[in-house]
Amino acid sequence: MSRKTTNSFAGFPVPAAHDTRAVSLADAAVSLNTAGDYQAEISRLWADAQRRFVEIGRRLNEAKERLPHGEFLPMLARDLPFSRSVANRLMAVAAAMDEGVVPPRALPTSYSVAYEVVTLPREKIQQAIDAGQIHPNMTRAEALALKRVGEEAPPSPTEDIQSELERLLAEQDRIANRIAALKAKLAET
Repeated sequence: MSRKTTNSFAGFPVPAAHDTRAVSLADAAVSLNTAGDYQAEISRLWADAQRRFVEIGRRLNEAKERLPHGEFLPMLARDLPFSRSVANRLMAVAAAMDEGVVPPRALPTSYSVAYEVVTLPREKIQQAIDAGQIHPNMTRAEALALKRVGEEAPPSPTEDIQSELERLLAEQDRIANRIAALKAKLAET
């Protein structure tokens, strides 16, 4: 069953049954005068955003499970204010949280960073949590670095140059041999 949208809130469609007054009241401007006031309010909102992205992922997982076959993907494409890729990431983070893969105290506050973390091998996640490498303020670069740990190091620039040079020299030999063969055929005629 699809709800019609009749208005919008923060640029996103709001179902007709949703009363935005409570949201507006909760987000009403508070008097912020000092750096500490702003830091506290921004931190509160950021923590709320983290809680909300996990909850959105849970609702997406629930919808995927409960909606009749063929309704979930069209809903994603047509009715939601984010892409299928974002939905998949939110769903993966929520599932990992529900499975206890990452404790709430360590979950990065950005859904995209949290996604990078929950897609690590389980044993690597636990080791990184124990080492303090996975934490709420973790950056995407830090998460990607964790993914690269244990992988083969990329070739150095010198190795890349040497490899290309060898490839070109082999190609040059092949071309020289082909030119010699064509010259020989011409000489025969």
